[in-house]
Amino acid sequence: MRPTMTCTPDVAPALPERPLHSSWLRRLMSALSKKGWSFARRGWNAGRGKPLASACVGLAHAVAPVYRVHRLVAQERSMPSFDVVSDFDQHEAGNAVDQANREVQTRFDFKGTGSKYAIDEQVISLTTQSDFQLRQMLDILRLKLAKRGVDIACLEEQPPESSGSEARQKVILRRGIDTDRARKLVKEIKAAKLKVQAAIQGDKLRVSGKKRDDLQSVIRLLKDTDIGLPLQYENFRD
Repeated sequence: MRPTMTCTPDVAPALPERPLHSSWLRRLMSALSKKGWSFARRGWNAGRGKPLASACVGLAHAVAPVYRVHRLVAQERSMPSFDVVSDFDQHEAGNAVDQANREVQTRFDFKGTGSKYAIDEQVISLTTQSDFQLRQMLDILRLKLAKRGVDIACLEEQPPESSGSEARQKVILRRGIDTDRARKLVKEIKAAKLKVQAAIQGDKLRVSGKKRDDLQSVIRLLKDTDIGLPLQYENFRD
């Protein structure tokens, strides 16, 4: 007599009606690995110990939640959405620094001061002889960046440092939306009571909704929201 396996019938977790969010997806996929064995045991019992029948039923029980996950992910991807980011063009920032260097090298009031700019990824270093000249160099840098299409709101100026006859200062080009600012944006969107969902995804924000008009309303809302960073809107999906 072939032994049978017994188990308490499990009820597959009810899936939400609303679009699937990444956090919910991670929790569900984690649960699938735990549920898979119980689904297989249920299939064995349903097949009454018959190897082929139990295997087929167990496979059906194990695959069903995965199918539902893929269906909900496809549903979320099919909804209109866009990403809110904070970024700058690295190439244009480099061009702006080159132009600023050419200007200080040709200006009479900077002659013989050894004034120069240097850029390394997201950090621009300014070197000259005095704090007054540093302030002049900052003005030149802002102007050149703005002309190259780099929003100067992304600049974070570090305190100047002086040593003997040399003055230095670093300016950071900020990239990405930090968690605190992203939470503030999500809060603003929820307070507006628009029929959209906003989810933090790393250093950006994903906004999705059924109607494009609602997404346009979110963009207008965020343009009037000051978080101390420039925002761009990209990856529009219909």
